[in-house]
Amino acid sequence: MKRVHQAHCLKMLLPGLALAFMVCLFGCNGGNGGGGGGDETPAAMHFESDEALFAYLKDQYASSLQPDTMQTLRTEGDAISAAPGESGGGKSYSTTNLQEAGVDESDLVKTDGRYLYIAGQDKVAIVSADPAEPMYEAAAFKVDGNVDAMYLYENYLAVLYTPSNGEPPIWIHDDAGDDLAREMEDDAEIPGSPDDDVIKIGIGMPYWIPPKQETGLLIADIGTPHAPLIVRDIRIDGIVISSRLTGGRLHLVSQFMPDLPPIEIWYDGSEADKNMLTARNQAALDAMTIDDFIPSFTISDEIGNVVEKGRLISTENFIRPVTPGGGSIVSIVSINMSMPLGEMARTGLVADIHHVYASTQSLYLAATIAEYPPYRDGGPDILWVPPAFKTQIYRFDLTESPVTLIAEGTVEGELLNQFSFGEYENVLRVATTTGFPWDGTSANHVYCLEPEGDKLTVIGAVNDIAPGERLYAARFMGTRGFLVTFVQIDPLFTLDLSDPHSPSIVGELKVPGYSTYIHPLGSDHLLTLGRDVALDDETPLEQGIQLSIFDISDFADPRLKFSEIIGDRGTWSEAMYNHKALTFLPEQNLMALPVDLYENTVTPENPWDYGNLTFNGLYVYRVSAEAGFNLLGRLPIETTGMYYSGWLRGVFIDDFIYAVNADVVKKAGIAEISKPIETLKIQ
Repeated sequence: MKRVHQAHCLKMLLPGLALAFMVCLFGCNGGNGGGGGGDETPAAMHFESDEALFAYLKDQYASSLQPDTMQTLRTEGDAISAAPGESGGGKSYSTTNLQEAGVDESDLVKTDGRYLYIAGQDKVAIVSADPAEPMYEAAAFKVDGNVDAMYLYENYLAVLYTPSNGEPPIWIHDDAGDDLAREMEDDAEIPGSPDDDVIKIGIGMPYWIPPKQETGLLIADIGTPHAPLIVRDIRIDGIVISSRLTGGRLHLVSQFMPDLPPIEIWYDGSEADKNMLTARNQAALDAMTIDDFIPSFTISDEIGNVVEKGRLISTENFIRPVTPGGGSIVSIVSINMSMPLGEMARTGLVADIHHVYASTQSLYLAATIAEYPPYRDGGPDILWVPPAFKTQIYRFDLTESPVTLIAEGTVEGELLNQFSFGEYENVLRVATTTGFPWDGTSANHVYCLEPEGDKLTVIGAVNDIAPGERLYAARFMGTRGFLVTFVQIDPLFTLDLSDPHSPSIVGELKVPGYSTYIHPLGSDHLLTLGRDVALDDETPLEQGIQLSIFDISDFADPRLKFSEIIGDRGTWSEAMYNHKALTFLPEQNLMALPVDLYENTVTPENPWDYGNLTFNGLYVYRVSAEAGFNLLGRLPIETTGMYYSGWLRGVFIDDFIYAVNADVVKKAGIAEISKPIETLKIQ
């Protein structure tokens, strides 16, 4: 029998783990611990002591060291699933495209209408972008790591970065779509193969977050842009999930997994071997201390001297949720950006989190929970039964400091991204998908949830929308909601959410292609970004980028008013999956998006053939509900190459457009975009 030793097994939480967690919860924390008695579910609570917290954390991990009932298997068949602009100081300029007004999101470029603040690999460049003067690099400051994104607030720049001494993450939390890319690893041989002398059974672990990963937050005073001053350098253990800035407070959400000892992940199927390995793994866990389980932090001053360090979350600020949701630790660190040297407010939640959404009042953290049914005996093969997904949602009050957990709840299905959420008048709307398109079981749902005590309770729902399809885009705006689903054609659904107790589908429109992003264009129109699609027999083949404007003035009868196709098969834009790559200047009806343009120079031999890369840069449009899409020009950054380019942003300032990436800034007049006035290489 070959044993496999692995420090961190890339497996999802075990089936039935929640039940084991509940057993541990009451066994190790003194019964209901202040919650209700009898059959009542205890409310989310804090821990009374380090000992109670330590016992709870160990229980979470100890449960995951039990044998998995999952055997190595062969599957049957091919289970393949298919801001508004701002004005200030007399200038008109674009800002980061946001999901919610008043809730800023980090990005790689920020501007105040006078300067561009640009994220480099290990530095931030400050470029003078006054339209009346030539561009120049006013200043730059180094960052001890890789710059991930930035915020600009008053005279301060907050730089999120990955410290150079950290280990690069295998899984990336996408701040734009709040999506976690998951990768599963299977070390076992296929049953029935020549070297498969016994059936191996896995011992599972919670999903893997890299240990020894740090998150950095560098705050710089840029009141004098030519001479930026480092104010504070904060490092915390964990990997960034997402962040938001609202009401002058920056909220950084990170997740931490302790550096667990190596464990044995296979046993030979016998009860004796299972018990021996479980005991050995438990002993390794018991050798750890509470400090091994808790993230820490350090704060350095402007010259790099450490001025404070210690445990990131104090015991009294740890929250134990009603329903245990995993053993990793989520930290919410809040900083008053008007007084960045002030005290950090910190809250900890013992849970696993995959998505983040925020309004001006509330912060929502969501986890995808997989529920695995038992495996079926299919004769010579074991038939794989796909999991069912639920979404666990935690609602925090952002008006408190530190933020406080006020309610939690669960809905069926999994989320697409942060736009699957929307809050209006204290009601959360959530769009989910259950099942899978490849086996025809998929369906989509919209739930309305309202806090009732410490629970987020579903008060209304629309179920089974577009059976057999999955969600590609969602947007909630006031009392209205919009969904896009897709298999071969793109249905746009309009939803009336004015009565959250009785939400309903009002209209539906089917058009070719699909949309991945929905943007309001006034009160009676939508702008969408997605893909043109051609059918090869019954197989949909993605083509170029598709821009659309829909008339929703008759909410029950949405109409496609304008459509614009960019390029052929292979054409791509980051804006399709990252709303912050799309730039608007509403007062001038201007829109810019980065495009890698692929074109067919000759008729393709096959419908699935890709075109040739002919352009990389910005497309700039004047967009209106009355005239549609008017291409003003293209501002190139690169014109040759085989692969997708790096990041690119457009920034509007007065009557000029700036194409910005980490290496170069190009400036052009709106009246003649294709002829850059200036090009500045960043040193």
